[in-house]
Amino acid sequence: MTAPSVVVFGRNGQVARGLAEAWGSRAHLFGRTECDVFNESAIAKVLEQTQAAAVVNASAYTEVDKAEVETEQARALNAVAPGNMARACARKGIPFVHISTDYVFDGTKPGGWTETDVPSPLGAYGATKREGEEAVAAAGGTPFVLRTSWVYGTEGKNFFLTMLRLARTHPVLRVVADQHGSPTSSHALSCTIARLVDTLLAGGPAFQQHTAGLYHLASQGETTWHGFAERIVAGLKEREHIPCTKVQAITTAEFPTAAKRPAHSRLDSSLFRRTFLFGIEDWESGLADVWKRYDAAAQGAK
Repeated sequence: MTAPSVVVFGRNGQVARGLAEAWGSRAHLFGRTECDVFNESAIAKVLEQTQAAAVVNASAYTEVDKAEVETEQARALNAVAPGNMARACARKGIPFVHISTDYVFDGTKPGGWTETDVPSPLGAYGATKREGEEAVAAAGGTPFVLRTSWVYGTEGKNFFLTMLRLARTHPVLRVVADQHGSPTSSHALSCTIARLVDTLLAGGPAFQQHTAGLYHLASQGETTWHGFAERIVAGLKEREHIPCTKVQAITTAEFPTAAKRPAHSRLDSSLFRRTFLFGIEDWESGLADVWKRYDAAAQGAK
């Protein structure tokens, strides 16, 4: 029996690559050049051609600061496109998984944010992602909105790779120490989403309808950007000689940005774990796994 195919939008992103690794030929990846996600008919055509049993939207406008001036571009990718995808999936009667963000919250709550907490985004990026959540929910069908946080990995553009680059060229790194969250590896996130989709397909329409909704899905535990950077730099020092000798803790006020960041954005993912009986491990274990993948890639490049 042929395993069901899954369409993944956002083909060049970290999560999409991870899903392709997890599913192999079952995954049909599409970027904006392959499918006009602003055209519902184009999306419906892709779903028909691939005979998709489910769809994962891993595409997004993620430039947090640029979103303050490119708000309409951010809204198009973060709200309009997901709404189109969700409606196409609802018409076809297949589950739709959409990835959202911790930045829908203002960061004023200590501890983990739950699905019942009221969103209050601080900037355009968070606001457009929240609009996307609402558009997906309004589309009907069986949507699964997954909020995650601080995604990083060995590919793409992310904090982990930025710290590696800077540690190789700067003796001191100044990193914000008053923003708290849960670093989530793209590999762990992709594997968990793949497992979720396979669980939904195995459970059938009744199970999908019963479990559809909003979930938080991030690593367990908590750290700061500074704490995360210290661990990254320490790991790099174990592997090569670098000029960086210190990761200096600074405040958010000392590192002004165009968009405000939430001071506390750790997500409580216990609802997901209770519902599906699996989840993502603690962020430290996730980082250890990322280093293993980094080492394997480095060895393969020799």
